[in-house]
Amino acid sequence: MISLPIAVSDLFNLINSPDAEEVYHGFTWLRLLIEKHTQDRHNDPHYAELGMTDELAAVRLTDSQLNMIIDVLFAIVDQHQEKAIQAVWCLSKTFDDVVIHRLLAMLDESWYKDDKLTAEIIKAACDIKLLQNHRDLIERIAREGMPESRYAALQRLAIRRKRA
Repeated sequence: MISLPIAVSDLFNLINSPDAEEVYHGFTWLRLLIEKHTQDRHNDPHYAELGMTDELAAVRLTDSQLNMIIDVLFAIVDQHQEKAIQAVWCLSKTFDDVVIHRLLAMLDESWYKDDKLTAEIIKAACDIKLLQNHRDLIERIAREGMPESRYAALQRLAIRRKRA
């Protein structure tokens, strides 16, 4: 069984807090921890400058631990609508094609229901090639989506055209 470092478990306790500010900070530190791991920036002093605690800065996630965190974040997206946008924000920092593809697959369900979540998922797709598999839906969202998701889709389509 995979266990998470105490500092990471503490972040999930913050995320489950009834205090919105604690939830925000839990997701922020988790996002930074994921980014630090996926970009192999373990010795980057900028994380300490951002106020990351020494205990959290010392965490070195294994790939198995990161996969466990990803699974928990997808569960949050599925089960806690009020926290879904922040969970997607964290998931985007994996820069992992499989994770981003899984997020993009969620667009079929979200685009006409949740404007902010749809926009965040589209923004998470930093790899324009991944959007190619969802091009028809992205173009439909750009035409028919709600305001934030329409804007995000138009931005991604413009970037794709610029790079093409």
